[in-house]
Amino acid sequence: MMNKPKTGEYIAALANLPKTAPYHALSEEVVNIVNRCSTPDEVANLHKQLLQDLINRGRENSFVNQFPASIEAMYGVEVDRIETLCEKVDDEYFDLGNDLFLKDLAICSRRLLPAGAQLVEISGLPRTASLKNGLSNFIDFWRFVTFVLKGTAPLYEIHTNLSNLSDFNPEGWDRCYVRIGHLLKLNPSIKGMIGGSWFYDPEIEKISPKLAYLRQRPFEHNAKFFFANTEGIHSGALAKSDTRRRLYEEGHYIPRAYFMVWARRDLIEFSTTHEHLLDTPAVALKVAD
Repeated sequence: MMNKPKTGEYIAALANLPKTAPYHALSEEVVNIVNRCSTPDEVANLHKQLLQDLINRGRENSFVNQFPASIEAMYGVEVDRIETLCEKVDDEYFDLGNDLFLKDLAICSRRLLPAGAQLVEISGLPRTASLKNGLSNFIDFWRFVTFVLKGTAPLYEIHTNLSNLSDFNPEGWDRCYVRIGHLLKLNPSIKGMIGGSWFYDPEIEKISPKLAYLRQRPFEHNAKFFFANTEGIHSGALAKSDTRRRLYEEGHYIPRAYFMVWARRDLIEFSTTHEHLLDTPAVALKVAD
């Protein structure tokens, strides 16, 4: 008979993942643990217990890394949401193929840092971005990387948390930037922040002006933008907008993703000058990793 998986060994397998592994990375060790479950119901129960055990460990402060109090406050918001969610959603939610579950798992295991409007992990700027859009982009990319960013990694990479969009508005994004500035102050090796999305496309300012702040705010504070790739019918740009979808079907709009890169000095300056937006002071607490 196959040994039923235990959350303790699952937690150990997650801890074995490289620190720079993306939040959705699944090691062979993790997959093998889950495959020892006999039914989808067993998988769901394992993952529910895993999330609760990770949350309890965080509350007991059994980890040693330090994060700003502003980030720790957001952990409280997220774990409350996750605990409530575990009681309401269907078992299918807890499948390893569900990106929303993988983000919740990464939050609870402290591999994704909740900053409000965005979730944060350690990553880097793909060098292939220098090869898009011709010679001028190549020169611009490497000038910025060499003299401003001072390297392509490590960077904080941001991800939208579709399970919690309460801060997805101009004020919420500003607070998010302030919190990431707190992280940068505590981690001098991190060179800045990177995000990649269709909403960094300059065309969005014309097509969806209510979303213009997503590009304008970082741009006004010296962030740089580099073309990443074009997207098709499955682009997030078309998921919730009748206007963008109609323009796409008419051939008047093609979703294009861009990298947004904000150097640490400029983002810290933004964070410092907008500190008043947060109630939580920029001090560090010992919290889970």
